[in-house]
Amino acid sequence: MNATDRRQSWVRPLVVGACLLGLAAGLRAQPVAPNGSASSTLVAAGFDLSRIEEAFWVCDYLGTTRGTEAVDPHRCVAVSDALRELRFGNDLDRLVAWWREHKPAQHARLARFEAAAR
Repeated sequence: MNATDRRQSWVRPLVVGACLLGLAAGLRAQPVAPNGSASSTLVAAGFDLSRIEEAFWVCDYLGTTRGTEAVDPHRCVAVSDALRELRFGNDLDRLVAWWREHKPAQHARLARFEAAAR
């Protein structure tokens, strides 16, 4: 393996991870209010339901494929809470059923994005 190949072997995963994290970049810039609900905090920060859902899937995908150290757990919990509040009326069972149904397709979509970024 030459020097370029060695460099690419560790650079590519970093670049791909950065691209995926970029999908949820706004989360890092927005503090979660300790006394406010997750949904009101994120909506006030300009997140609509589609951005919250996309951030949820990025958190889920990265946490699953790279481990929990690859995500900011506080932000991902806030996103999950906001999604549960806004889309499922705080019904955790409905959220889990939806997650189980859509996880394979969403993870495949993000894996394709990751592969295309390489």
